[in-house]
Amino acid sequence: MTTQRFILLPGIGADARLFEPQRKVFSNLLLPEWMAPEPTESLSSYGRRMASTIRETGPFFLGGVSFGGMVALEMASHLSPKAVFLISSCRSGRQIPRSLRWVERCSRWLPNTLFDRCRPLSPMIFRIFGKSGPEEIDLALEMFAETETSFIRWACRVITTWSYDGDLSMPVRQIHGDCDLVIPHRNMNIDHLIPNAGHLAVVTHSEAVNSALLSFMNNDANDEPT
Repeated sequence: MTTQRFILLPGIGADARLFEPQRKVFSNLLLPEWMAPEPTESLSSYGRRMASTIRETGPFFLGGVSFGGMVALEMASHLSPKAVFLISSCRSGRQIPRSLRWVERCSRWLPNTLFDRCRPLSPMIFRIFGKSGPEEIDLALEMFAETETSFIRWACRVITTWSYDGDLSMPVRQIHGDCDLVIPHRNMNIDHLIPNAGHLAVVTHSEAVNSALLSFMNNDANDEPT
């Protein structure tokens, strides 16, 4: 177990329960709760507001899974982490498959009542998350069911047109599963590719993810920003 301070953000429709495997390795883990977004707020603005809630005075690392990684990038522009970790994440909505972006656009016409009625289809949709056991799927479904509809719809909308163009002074490390269908790794510079892992690699392949995180942290802990 390591005591290095680590701030970690989950994906859309997830919460701190996603990171139970990481709690066993990172004893100094901070898992901020999502703020309620403004209806027309950009991801950049949201990241700035999330960053304002962090009161760390010592060295720390920042990371996120999927949507959480995108927010972490925006937060890093206003903070000074030793490094940023993108787990099953990306730097542009263009890296999300067109089919998923098309589904999101079509769903904008649905009122919240109809959107909520589609939630029973979640088990079928979650199959694209890759090889997951019943416990992982049950956890994902439970978290998704408890997430506010307005947050899910806002987050899904903003990421499809988002792209991070900032120039960070700290390293950005990408950890990805090679079977991720939600955010495929093609055309991305992945620092650590995990074999046979899908979008829920942080849970299904937690040992590999944690090992990669620890390795990068040890390398970056004493590095000065460039």
